[in-house]
Amino acid sequence: MTEQEPRSGNADGLHRRAEQKAQADEATVQKPQSSKETRQALHELRVHQIELELQKEQLRRAQVELEGDFR
Repeated sequence: MTEQEPRSGNADGLHRRAEQKAQADEATVQKPQSSKETRQALHELRVHQIELELQKEQLRRAQVELEGDFR
């Protein structure tokens, strides 16, 4: 999360679940063997992070639209 904003109760729960899953997955994930693999893994993670940020923005816009429709 790049923005500093308080999490709602639901977001806290999702974050805790994600942390637990990440910890469980660490035991089964293979570690990259080379610096090239490490760079590739970091690139893939960054692309995924950007995708999630874009999805988050789309969801916020949709929420604003829906809130406007119900007023």
